[in-house]
Amino acid sequence: MDKFKNWLSRILYGRNGADALYRFLLVLCLIVTVLYLFVRHPIVWILQAALLILAFFRLFSKNIAARGRENQKYLRVRTKAVQFFRRQRNRIKYRKTKAYRKCPKCKCILCLPRKKGTHTVKCPECGERFNVKI
Repeated sequence: MDKFKNWLSRILYGRNGADALYRFLLVLCLIVTVLYLFVRHPIVWILQAALLILAFFRLFSKNIAARGRENQKYLRVRTKAVQFFRRQRNRIKYRKTKAYRKCPKCKCILCLPRKKGTHTVKCPECGERFNVKI
């Protein structure tokens, strides 16, 4: 086993290696592979092959700076998506105790305690004061 590890480390020396985008591409390739088991269409097979080739191209690439920029873009998009779905989950989870309203100026979503009546709220992002009816 040590022989294999040494061989693999010699091959990957000076290369990009496995990052978050590489792992995402492999998981996506696995999902497309399972899809291909049910839908035997050449386009699905081509997509599967393209994803696998792209993943291994990123793994063995020596242009580490470019692959790092691609990975950072992917991580920004993934973070936004995770935050969006987490926010939606919390809106459902706390719907009885919290009210969610948008700031009219900066469109920031505010989480407010659910107390009936009209309240004056100050946005933490832009400082705008506005009335909210709950």
